[in-house]
Amino acid sequence: MLHPLSDADAPRFLADRPVVHLAGVGADGVALMRPLHTALLDGDLVFHGADGAKGTLVGQTVSVAGHEVVVNLPSWFFHPTRACPATTWYVAAEVRGVLRPVEALADKARALAALTARHQPEGGYAPITGDDPRYRAALERLAVWRVTPAAFRSRVKLGQHLPGARVAECCTTCGGGVIPATSRPSSASTRPTASARGPRRCAVRMACACCRPSTRGAPPRPRRCSRVPTG
Repeated sequence: MLHPLSDADAPRFLADRPVVHLAGVGADGVALMRPLHTALLDGDLVFHGADGAKGTLVGQTVSVAGHEVVVNLPSWFFHPTRACPATTWYVAAEVRGVLRPVEALADKARALAALTARHQPEGGYAPITGDDPRYRAALERLAVWRVTPAAFRSRVKLGQHLPGARVAECCTTCGGGVIPATSRPSSASTRPTASARGPRRCAVRMACACCRPSTRGAPPRPRRCSRVPTG
C-alpha cells in the first residue's frame, strides 16, 4: 500500500532533508523563497541566519517544503520508442505555519544545538549553551526562527498506477536510484535480465507499507520490502 505521509511524518521528513525551502510573502508584499537547513525542536521546525530578507516574513504564514527523489526512470524502461513515459518517482512534503522569532538566548542555543547535531552528528564541538562565553556574542547577533506546523500536505509518486509486479521490476533494476544506461535493452523487445540488474534494492522505500520513512537516529528496519519478489 502506498500513501501520503501522515501529519506526524511530514515535519520529521522535512527535518531529515539536507536542504528545505522556505517560501512566503512578507509584510512588504514581496514574495520570497530561500533554501535553508532545518531541524525539529519540540515539534517546531527551526532555522537560523542573518536577519535580512527572511525577517520580513516574521508574523506571516509561510510554507516549508522538501522532497526526495527516489528514482529517475527513463522512457525506454516503459516503452521502446516513445519519450513520453520518462518520469521521476519522489516523495515530497510541505508544512505551513506562522514564522516567529526565537529571542531568548537559551532558546536560541537549544535551536542551534539541534541544528548542529542534525548536520554535524559526529560532534567535535563544545555544547552550545546560552551562558557559554564562547557562544554568547554569536547568539546575540544571529537570528533564529521557528515554524509551528499548522497544516500539512504531502505527495507520494511511486508508480501507484502500475501493477505491483511492474513496480517490483523498477525496484530490482534501479540500484542506487537511477536506471543505468548499461541496463538499456539492446532491442525494442528486450528488457534487462535479472543478472544485469544487480543487487535488489527497493526504490519505493519511502512509502511501502513495510518501508515507511525513518527519522535520523531511528533503529534500522530489518524487514525485506514486500513489494520486491524473493524468487
